[in-house]
Amino acid sequence: MENETIKKLNVLLTHWMEHNREHAAEYDKWALQAKTEGFTEVFAALKEASDVIQKTNEKLLKTWEILKKQTKE
Repeated sequence: MENETIKKLNVLLTHWMEHNREHAAEYDKWALQAKTEGFTEVFAALKEASDVIQKTNEKLLKTWEILKKQTKE
């Protein structure tokens, strides 16, 4: 039987990763809009924010994989 904490973490980690992907896509969309209108510094800042979220997702994915591995042992 799966521990309640493990169940909750599985749900949270997958939710957070999806939520972050949505935010990153929105940042990228607006970054391109800003670039199109000549706001190059805004573009760069939004792209940086998107990159940070994507790196965060890499860490969350690693965490999720560790969790899955540890619960199978």
